[in-house]
Amino acid sequence: IKVRPQRHQAYTRPHEISTSV
Repeated sequence: IKVRPQRHQAYTRPHEISTSV
């Protein structure tokens, strides 16, 4: 389950920008 930690970070980055707008 801990094989794609980068995928989680990429999903959290755009999510924060969408919430900031």
